[in-house]
Amino acid sequence: MKKNLFKELLLNSKHNNILLSIYTDKDDTDKFLVGYVCEFDNDFILIKKITPNGVFDGFSSLLIGDVYSIEYNDSYINKIQHNIKGDIINLRKDVEILLESNFRFDDIIRLSMDMHYCLSINSIFDRTFIGYIKDFDGENIIVSNIDEYNKSDGFSLFKISEIERISLFDVELNMINNLY
Repeated sequence: MKKNLFKELLLNSKHNNILLSIYTDKDDTDKFLVGYVCEFDNDFILIKKITPNGVFDGFSSLLIGDVYSIEYNDSYINKIQHNIKGDIINLRKDVEILLESNFRFDDIIRLSMDMHYCLSINSIFDRTFIGYIKDFDGENIIVSNIDEYNKSDGFSLFKISEIERISLFDVELNMINNLY
């Protein structure tokens, strides 16, 4: 059987809490996210994100096909690990357990709609939608948008096929969740 180094690394991160830098934007190689793998399948990966200061920064689900590079055990990762205070692995474990079986885009959208979670949705067209899911038919999504002042700002409709990443429970989204 042929080895799959990519999947072996993801499994190793998941089971041994190895912090990874994950690159998905080939046009901006300075843009990446850092975190632990919570779950993955052939299409999606769920990451528990960590800021450069070592603080929990929510979860992101992204398309595995968009990942072009992963770095680990380098000086940048080691610096972040040094900055981590407390037991970040078990922080928001309740949400992580819920997301582990609901980490595909359609599952997160339904879960967010049911639980009234604020999401950040990055589209393939370099647009970011922040807000609450108003409606979802399996193909199209309507988001009740929240603007940069945390005020309601109309609605956006787009296709699930246009999504490249969904994030939830990061610092900004938690502030919005506390307001609504």
